[in-house]
Amino acid sequence: MTAVGGGRRAPRATEAIRRQCFALRARDRSVLTWRVVAPQERASMETALEFLPSAAAPYTFRIAFHAAVARCLLPYPSVTGLIFLRDGEPVAEWVTRSLVTEPLDDFVLRQGDRIAFDLRANINSTLPDQRWGIELPSATYDVHFSCCVDRDTEWHNLLAKRSRFAAATTVWCGVVVSNTLRVTVDAATVR
Repeated sequence: MTAVGGGRRAPRATEAIRRQCFALRARDRSVLTWRVVAPQERASMETALEFLPSAAAPYTFRIAFHAAVARCLLPYPSVTGLIFLRDGEPVAEWVTRSLVTEPLDDFVLRQGDRIAFDLRANINSTLPDQRWGIELPSATYDVHFSCCVDRDTEWHNLLAKRSRFAAATTVWCGVVVSNTLRVTVDAATVR
């Protein structure tokens, strides 16, 4: 799926994801502060989502960023960007047991590069040391990854760790939505 940026109007599905991103981030102000605004002209890119059923951790997804038309700076993806849908509607929200304030890590995506990250979705987990979790009944879900970044995103550069290379790179703004996968969840299995 292609990112929406550069002042183009987002498709209806993307508008719904924007609203969901805003609602999720409005409750989780320890990580980012979000306001939904029309993105400025920025480099566009694409994302690809894979399900890794044979990974050591159950419910592991790989999100890859690629096809950037120019070098851009992006926040590292979070598992909370995974959206589980049934009949086109989100079925549950990510919850946490801890309140954490930390700098937003970022990465540079260069034109022609592909960078992938593995995200472990703690589904129906009861382990106390897991930061994010989601409760889902047994069913088959459509899953995609969405990322919303606008010009007012707070990057919390608390550690002043950003390199000159990253500081000279344009911060990407927009909404990007991955392809959709079909995943079956067995709620009886504690992960």
